[in-house]
Amino acid sequence: MLDQVDIDTSQAPFDLLDQHSQERLRRTVDLVFFASGAEILAAESKAENAFVIAKGHVQAFDARGAEGERAFADLGPGDLFGSHAVLSGRARHGYRAAEETLCYTIPAEVFVSLVDSNPRFGAWFREGMAVKRQHSGGLGGESSRMLLVSAGDAHPAPLVRAPATATIADVTRKLRERSVDCLVVDDPDNGPGIVTRTDLLEALALAFQRPDAQVGPLANRPLLAIDAGAPLFQALVLMTERHVERVVVRRGDQLIGTLGMAEVLANYAASSHLIVLEINRASTVQQVADAARRLPELIGPLFEQGAKMRFLADLVTALNGRILRRLYELIVPKDLQRLACLLVLGSEGRGEQFLRTDQDNALVLSGEFPPDQSQSVGEALSAAIEACGWPPCTGGVMVRNAQWRGTAEEWSERVTHWLDEPGGEAVMNLAILVDARAVAGDRRLHEPVLASLKKGLGQEIALRQLAAPALQFHTPLSWFGRIKGGEEGTDLKKGAIFPLVHGLRSLALANGIDERNSFRRAEALIELGQLTPAFGRDVQQSLSVCLRLRLAEQLSVGGGGLPDNRVHVGKLRRLDRELLRDALRVVGEFQDHLRQRFRLEG
Repeated sequence: MLDQVDIDTSQAPFDLLDQHSQERLRRTVDLVFFASGAEILAAESKAENAFVIAKGHVQAFDARGAEGERAFADLGPGDLFGSHAVLSGRARHGYRAAEETLCYTIPAEVFVSLVDSNPRFGAWFREGMAVKRQHSGGLGGESSRMLLVSAGDAHPAPLVRAPATATIADVTRKLRERSVDCLVVDDPDNGPGIVTRTDLLEALALAFQRPDAQVGPLANRPLLAIDAGAPLFQALVLMTERHVERVVVRRGDQLIGTLGMAEVLANYAASSHLIVLEINRASTVQQVADAARRLPELIGPLFEQGAKMRFLADLVTALNGRILRRLYELIVPKDLQRLACLLVLGSEGRGEQFLRTDQDNALVLSGEFPPDQSQSVGEALSAAIEACGWPPCTGGVMVRNAQWRGTAEEWSERVTHWLDEPGGEAVMNLAILVDARAVAGDRRLHEPVLASLKKGLGQEIALRQLAAPALQFHTPLSWFGRIKGGEEGTDLKKGAIFPLVHGLRSLALANGIDERNSFRRAEALIELGQLTPAFGRDVQQSLSVCLRLRLAEQLSVGGGGLPDNRVHVGKLRRLDRELLRDALRVVGEFQDHLRQRFRLEG
């Protein structure tokens, strides 16, 4: 044994060791040569060492009894293996040198001692993928105040109250005296509500109400509240989903203040507040487009600061929703706006879009909507949305196309036709419609469309047909466990993101879960016992890893054109490669779960 082997302790996970432990590691580690094909660690055997590859490659295998063995990973320089075998007492997997290989060996008793004496180092192995993601440099800022600020710490406006019998003049004076923009109206008959300065102005100037009119009928109900200790992004989600500008902050049963959309967005990034103001003030499509073009400039800095993918998606979803709603208000004649409902589909509907891909949208029309204006409104909306940065959908899923407009009855007929029509296009039409989210107009028009979807997809044969595409693409792991890609890169959408997203969508439908967002679908499936807590968390972490790596690649490329779904594995840091490999294994396990649940082949 050498007196001291120069193992790199600056890389994860060894950088989690304290200085004394790093020195101990250097003193006890050895360097061992393995010939090509040599068995380094046999499956089911006791592990005497943990290993770190210094040079060469090692293949990891799953033992599958009569089925033989299956390679699931190709490990290279810097990769650690055998750690779980040391901690559990036996090796679940086998490891073999793919070529002449040098490995650092860490004696089992030393490795266990390091794990026990260094809690963060131990958590790396005992807590799994979540800890690795937290340690990734791309996520280093996840604990920043911007991302973890609570609703109560976001400086909510003081709570001001007035009885429903107060006059418009009384309330206006009270707002001015307290320097606030809204107050809570207490009404024992109809329940509490909120009245804003804008409500009062419109009542006087547009509805020609007298200053001595009572304020009760002007209140917006129901009153939406969020706990003071809840993450601020939940207020953002609530306001976005319910199309409201303000929520009340409560501590227990006590109301303590109000939060507006502008204050919430200002806590995420100052420029997001400015974007919202520009959108609200826009009187032309061009002005909305000018504001919309600034949104990508917001995403990069937030991503670099370590914004969690879910938080970042919530912010982008909120801003995109305001853009689309403003376009709807500018394009659709005012007397027709309550006779239609604009839906966003796909990743935008799920709230998982970061950079604008092609637009996927639809219109639900009231029976009173003039048929002769349907086409012109659809054309104008699609053109305006394109002007704001969403390219046309290559599959034609846009409101300018008649197939993606219609009354509730027409949508019901369309859903029935898609259910009866075999083939991938019909299945995917159903899938993207399942994720639809109302962003403008009368959202009640969406409800019967959703009901017809649930009814049609409530039978097992329909669910099996819907779930099948999740197995269409294999994970980009070769037989020997290498991540496939080559010069063109690895397609994360086909090989990882789509199977996870579509599988969660199918499981959610099968279990009557109304959530659209993939992460929330996974959480609901865990609560219902359809996914174990550990596996459910792994599925969420795997999706987050793939979304993060894809976005990092897209931001690094920049420039025009549609965002790509490929990443170049050779350019990834070692930790990111390890995370991606872990994620792809989870994708494969998830596809196995779908095969069993829906009795699928392939």
